[in-house]
Amino acid sequence: MQSKLEHVSASQITTFRDCPRKWYFDKIVKVPRASTAATELGSAVHEELEHYLKEGRNPSNTPAGDIARSGLHLLPKQDEVYVELSIEDHLPIHDSPVKIVGFVDAIYPKERRILDHKTSSNKKYTKSERELKKNVQMLLYAKAYLNHDPDAPFVVLTHVYYGTKSRWSKRVDAYVDRTHVDREWEGIKHTINEMLKTAEAPTAQDATPHFDACSKFGGCPYQVQCYQASTHTPKHNENENTMKQEDPKKTKTKILYVGCIPMKGASNRPVNAVEAYDELIQELNKSFNVPHLSCVEYGKGWAALVGGIERAGWPPVSALYLEPISKEYEHLITALSRLADVVVRRI
Repeated sequence: MQSKLEHVSASQITTFRDCPRKWYFDKIVKVPRASTAATELGSAVHEELEHYLKEGRNPSNTPAGDIARSGLHLLPKQDEVYVELSIEDHLPIHDSPVKIVGFVDAIYPKERRILDHKTSSNKKYTKSERELKKNVQMLLYAKAYLNHDPDAPFVVLTHVYYGTKSRWSKRVDAYVDRTHVDREWEGIKHTINEMLKTAEAPTAQDATPHFDACSKFGGCPYQVQCYQASTHTPKHNENENTMKQEDPKKTKTKILYVGCIPMKGASNRPVNAVEAYDELIQELNKSFNVPHLSCVEYGKGWAALVGGIERAGWPPVSALYLEPISKEYEHLITALSRLADVVVRRI
């Protein structure tokens, strides 16, 4: 039987170590995630640096180019450099339980240096030398490099940081020998084997959660799904289950009115969405011991409400009304729109 996990990356391994359930939602259930402005900016900066190292092209006069330019003086002054090297194609790690994929930003073979560009909004997020020696991404790159250079006794790991909110830069170097890399690799292999086991879990409920990681990095993007983990299955199974359960002939048209209501006398007079789910809201307020869900830290209260709504489904009424200037709007609009057959908005 073929595993659901065909390959892993450094970011996957790091996510799994933070929270196996978060990783399961991302890579097995494949819950869509919107790209963030920070991610897009980071990609643009990397592209500027790639052109600079490959072609000698100076960074452009754009925000991404300005950011890239701020750290050029920290890059090694070497003519020989390999840029955006594929681990899978050029430096495969053959003793991994599953294929490892990823791209190395830059390798300077004369210095045995592996370099990775990092954008950051604040210097406090930069890694120390000690942290760099434990960094999964850099250790994977080190393992790949040393495997393909059997005479190399060590490798230098380098992060060059580029400030995104103000123009600052920083370089961190760490020397690691074969003994250190091999020791860390054994731990990484153990994590990959755990990932292979977790990938076979029938639902997200069966993937171990690390609740102490919920608030890391601005909050987990899967908090809503986590409240109904037992309903989330691997993507290919989830679609089959949905098809079996849905029977349009047995359901009435569900209408969501946003910022408007039908004319007087209409048969589908809407019920206020907040009132329709009042019992669930009161239940959650009691469980969190708060007077209002907005009082729960890191948006966990709203996430629990959305999760509860998605689990409970559309209430036993034909139409709901959602006020666009209410506190609840931004949290409920997506979930209710997904449950509704028709969404009517005020123009």
